[in-house]
Amino acid sequence: MICAVISILAQLHSVDRLITEGNRLQSDQMFPEAESVYGEAIRKAGTWAGESHFLALAANNRGAVRYRAGEYGEALTDYQTAHRIWRQLGHLGDAAKASTNLADLYHARGDDATALRWSEQSISAGVASVEALTMYGNTLRGVGRLTESLKVLDEAATREAGGRAKLLSLPLAYVLLGRAQTQLALGLLDEADQSATWAKEILVTFRGPDSPAVGRVLFQQAHIARLRGDSNQAERLLRDVLRIQQQSLPDGHPQLAPTMVELAELLAGRKRFPEAEKLALRALVLVRDGLGKSHPDYAGLLLSLADLYRVEKRFDDAGSYYREAIRCAQAAGVDSQARFAGYLNNYATLLVDQDRFAEAEPLFRQALAQRERFLGPAHFQNAELLFNMAVVAMAGQRWGEALSLVERSLALKQQVVGQQHPSLAPSLKIYGQLLVQTGNKKRAQEVARLCATIEAGQPSGRAVNWQDLRTFR
Repeated sequence: MICAVISILAQLHSVDRLITEGNRLQSDQMFPEAESVYGEAIRKAGTWAGESHFLALAANNRGAVRYRAGEYGEALTDYQTAHRIWRQLGHLGDAAKASTNLADLYHARGDDATALRWSEQSISAGVASVEALTMYGNTLRGVGRLTESLKVLDEAATREAGGRAKLLSLPLAYVLLGRAQTQLALGLLDEADQSATWAKEILVTFRGPDSPAVGRVLFQQAHIARLRGDSNQAERLLRDVLRIQQQSLPDGHPQLAPTMVELAELLAGRKRFPEAEKLALRALVLVRDGLGKSHPDYAGLLLSLADLYRVEKRFDDAGSYYREAIRCAQAAGVDSQARFAGYLNNYATLLVDQDRFAEAEPLFRQALAQRERFLGPAHFQNAELLFNMAVVAMAGQRWGEALSLVERSLALKQQVVGQQHPSLAPSLKIYGQLLVQTGNKKRAQEVARLCATIEAGQPSGRAVNWQDLRTFR
């Protein structure tokens, strides 16, 4: 009996060593090697200890490696295994960590409703960790509860920093990165830039200036610069991000694709279409070869390529890619998520560009129903859809309907950025025209004065391009 116990303890000690080695390999970004080592730890733990803490820990850590490699289905299985075992063992703190990981995974996949449910589990297990609060704030942002998101992330930052203005800690860096994303979604560009800059300072200290984590911050700062209209700065930052990723990832890795697409969109906006097309097509190949055509990211790349061709006014090519993107998104199950509305909206916008209003209108309505179903009627992303529907109504000279749609669109935007934000000026001008068209000249004059005040009194650097405003993942 004693010999058997000693043998089991020796085997478990070897499992512990394997997990430690897997952690080292993961830290060194040797992901295939780490996945193999964790797999051996899982096999040994299952043989010698059954559904034990060792098995849950190895599964959880392998899930992290698979997640970083874009293997979402496999990562989901590992995280679920870890969560189930830790719950059965009564290790509620560890189970809460697994819940946070599951929330992060669903958030990355665009399924923020499920992510929120897992995140709520992770913070209901007692005193929530800073990491759990960060994830909760990120998922709240994903479902459009921006004010709550910022409050939670502020709480996490305060808890971690403890009132020290320049504390350096990795958990704080990720809180700040999430807070910057929420501030960006609220149109608070200066505040978002400040949060991102602090996060970058921390990550450079701990990870070095060319680490992938720093690349994430640079990516966000590039988007802030793009929203401010500073295309030169945005391009410089995106090329830095791409350089960092190419140093840290194997050739042809699909995680290069998002940066390539962002850079392609920027170049298209600068009328550098051949460069933009080359980057977008390269990104499409990376995802196709690395993740397969059935992966949701492949459909997303098709959508981005279609957007590029629409900007270039290559309408036939754009239409072909939009239809293929919608088909692939449906095959990948994206049509059961809120983001599918973007596919419908962008294709409908192409139809509007071609004066095909009758074809565009049902797509806009379907897109709005999709977003309202998953995000609710008060989500700020509904604002552009409502405005696009108003454009269709105006084309049909349905002035009263168009007025109602623009009013709803403005109300959603004002909830996010306030009553006098410069990004509201274009919508207010259309609103004023519709008020005149429907006979309310007094109200039209009030709107014209408000628009003039906004344009005269706000710095242009704080303007928000609502069509470009996106939530980072």
